[in-house]
Amino acid sequence: MAVILVVFIGLAEMMEIEFDGKKSEAAVRMEALGQVQTEGRIAEVEYVSEEHFRILLDSDEKGEILYNVFGKSEINIYELPGKRAEVNGELKLPDTSDNPGMFDYRQYLRTEGIYLTGECSFENISVIGMDPDPLKGVLINRVSIFKSDFCRRMDEVREGSAGLFSGMLFGDSSRMSEEIYDSFRENGTAHILSVSGLHVGIIYGAANGIMGKRRKSLAAVCISAAMLAACALLASFSISVMRAVTMIAFHMLAERTHRRYDLISAACITAVIFMIFNPYMLFNSGFILSFSAVISLAVAGGGLNRIIKRKNTFIRIMIPIISIQAGMLPVNIYLFNYFSFAAFISNIPVIFLSSVMIPLGLAGFLISLLGETFDVLFEGIAVICAFLGEMMVFFNDVTGAQGRMGFHMPCPPESLIIIYYILLFMLFSEYSVLHPLNRRSICMLVAAVLFICACSSVKEHYEPEVVFVDVGQGDCIHIRTPSGKNYLVDGGGSLYSDYDVGDKVLLPYLLKNGAGKLDGIFISHLDADHYKGASFLNGVMDTGKIYLYEGYKKSEDEAAARLNAEKKDIYYIRKGSIIHLDEGVSIEMVFPDRSVPVNLMEETDLNELSAVLMLNYKGTRILLTGEIWEDEEECIKSRCRCDIVKVPHHGSRYSSSEGFVAGTGASAAVIQVGNNNFGHPDESVIERYRKKGIIVFRNDEDGAVLVDIDPGGFKVSGFKGGKSYEF
Repeated sequence: MAVILVVFIGLAEMMEIEFDGKKSEAAVRMEALGQVQTEGRIAEVEYVSEEHFRILLDSDEKGEILYNVFGKSEINIYELPGKRAEVNGELKLPDTSDNPGMFDYRQYLRTEGIYLTGECSFENISVIGMDPDPLKGVLINRVSIFKSDFCRRMDEVREGSAGLFSGMLFGDSSRMSEEIYDSFRENGTAHILSVSGLHVGIIYGAANGIMGKRRKSLAAVCISAAMLAACALLASFSISVMRAVTMIAFHMLAERTHRRYDLISAACITAVIFMIFNPYMLFNSGFILSFSAVISLAVAGGGLNRIIKRKNTFIRIMIPIISIQAGMLPVNIYLFNYFSFAAFISNIPVIFLSSVMIPLGLAGFLISLLGETFDVLFEGIAVICAFLGEMMVFFNDVTGAQGRMGFHMPCPPESLIIIYYILLFMLFSEYSVLHPLNRRSICMLVAAVLFICACSSVKEHYEPEVVFVDVGQGDCIHIRTPSGKNYLVDGGGSLYSDYDVGDKVLLPYLLKNGAGKLDGIFISHLDADHYKGASFLNGVMDTGKIYLYEGYKKSEDEAAARLNAEKKDIYYIRKGSIIHLDEGVSIEMVFPDRSVPVNLMEETDLNELSAVLMLNYKGTRILLTGEIWEDEEECIKSRCRCDIVKVPHHGSRYSSSEGFVAGTGASAAVIQVGNNNFGHPDESVIERYRKKGIIVFRNDEDGAVLVDIDPGGFKVSGFKGGKSYEF
C-alpha cells in the first residue's frame, strides 16, 4: 500500500495536479520568471572559479532557487550560508536535456526540491544579516566557516590535500582536481570521494567500538544520535548520508527495543519516507545508487555468507565488495555507461585506507575548532591524513592500470536489468538458499531467462531513424539503419574553445542510445566544428570506416592526424560515390563536382569544398549540405531535390539563396546551430524557407531534431518543446 501511495503521489506531483484541482506549488513557482528581486536565506554556496560561484537561496515566496553568481567576490563566500539576502537576478526554468537519453538537469534539480535557477552578478546580492532561526542561521553559518577553515589549513600543511578530504568528509568535490575524480570514477571507487553511507557506517562502527558493550545504554544512544546529526549537517544533508543515518536510527531503535533488525525492510521503509517527501527522488542517481548498494549487500551478501561456510579474512573482505559490485553492475552501466574490472580490486585498499582516514580526518576537523593552542596536534594529523590520501590515490592508480581495465558500454535494455535482478534475488535470497532448486527447475529458469533476453533485443524505445544531434556549435547527424547499424555525418566541435564535444556530448549520447560502436563516419570537411567530436570518438570506440572527400588525399597525413585515425581507415569518396549503408539506405556524394586537391597546411577556405551528401532512407531523401556558400549551392541546384534539407552553413546570410531554397522542394529544414553561434542563423534565411512553406527546425530552440521514417511518409520532431509535423 505504501508503494502504491508513493507512486500515486509522485504521478500527481509530476503532472502538476493537486487533489483539490488547483495547480501544484511547483507550477506556481515556475510562473515567476524573468528579472526578479527575491529575498531569502542563503542555504549553501559552491565555488566554481575565481569569478563564478553558486548560491542556493531558500526564498520566502518561490522556494529554493539555485543562482549562478558571476564576478569576483569581495568577501569569503563561505561566510554567506545562514545569512539573509536580497538577490536581483534573472529567474528561469532549469535547462532540460537537448538530446535523447542525456542528463536532464531540470529533472535532477527537482529531485533536490529546486524548481528555479537564476543568474546575477555579485553586486546584485545585498546581505541583510543573519537569519533569526538559530539552527538555519548561526549554526549553518558557523559550520560553513569551520569547513572552509579546515580545508584552508589542510592545504597549508600539504597543498592539494584539502580536495580529497573536502569530498570525503563534507561531500564537496569542488576543490578536487578533475583528473583524480575521473581516475576514481573509472575504477568504480568514486563513492569514496563523496560522503556516502559507507562513511557514516565507518564513523558509527568506530563509535560503537569505543563504547563497547555500553553502546545500548540511553546515554550511548543519545551520543550516537548527536554524532549522526552532526554527520548529516556536515554533509549538507545529502541523500546517501540521510539514507544511512535513517537506517542506523532504525538499527539503534531495534537494539533498544530488543527487536530483530532487517536490512532490506529498513531500506524499503527509508526509501518510502524519502519519496513521500519528494516523489522526484526516484530519478535521483544518488538515491538509486545508495539504495541499490544496501539492498545488494543484503541480498547477495547474505546469500554468499550462507553459501560459503568457511571464511578466512580475505573472503570476509571480498564478500561485501563482490556483493555490492555485482548488485550495482547494471545500474552503474545504465547510469554511467562504464564498467571496470578494477572495481573488485581497487576497492580493497581504498576502503581500508578510508576506514582510517575518515575517523582521523573527523578528529582533525574537531581539533581545528579548538584554536591555535592545538596547532601542533592538528598539523600532525593533517600530515598523516595527507600521506594516507596520497597512498589511496597511488593504490587506486596502480590497481586500475591507468584505465586499461575498464571500458565504455551502451545502456542495457530495461527488461534485461529487471531480469538480472529477478535472477539475482532468486539465486541469493534466503528462500532460494534454504529451498534449493532441482535440475529441472534450473533448466526451466535458464530457458525462461534466455527467452526474455531474446525478446528484450526488440526495440524497447522510440528510436528515430535520423537524429540531428544538438552538439552546440557544429553539425552532427546520427543515422540508424533497419538492421541496427549506426553512422554519423560530422561530429561537431568548437572552433575557439577547449570544450570537448566528443567526450561531453557525442560519446554519452551514443552510449545512452544503445550504440556501443559505429559502422562509419562521414566527414563533410575538416573544419573544427565538423570533425573534432569525431576525432575524440576515434580514440575511444570502434568507429568503422571514415569517409572523406578525395581532395584531402594530398594532405592525408595531416587529415589522419586531425581525425585521430590510421590512414588505412580513411576511405576517400568523390562525386557520384554511393555508399550502401543497409538495405534501402544509401548515401551519395553530390558535391564537389570535380576533384580539387586540398592543402591542409595552407590557409584555405575549406567550406568551398565541403562535401554535400544525399541520404536516401527507404525513399525519403535528406540533403546534408555541410558549410557550402551560395556559389556552391548554384552548382548543385539541379540535384538538390529532397524531402528534408540541412540548412547550409548553420543558416549564414551568405547561404540558402532563393534559387537553392526553391530547388530543394523540401518539406522541412534543419538548422544545426548553438546559442550565440556567430549570429547564425540569419532571420532573412529563415524567412526564405518559411515563404516556401518549409517548416524550420533548429537545435538551439528545438534541441535534437528527430526524423521518423515510415513507408507512407515521415515525421520530424523537436526533442524539446513538443514541436512535431508529419509529412
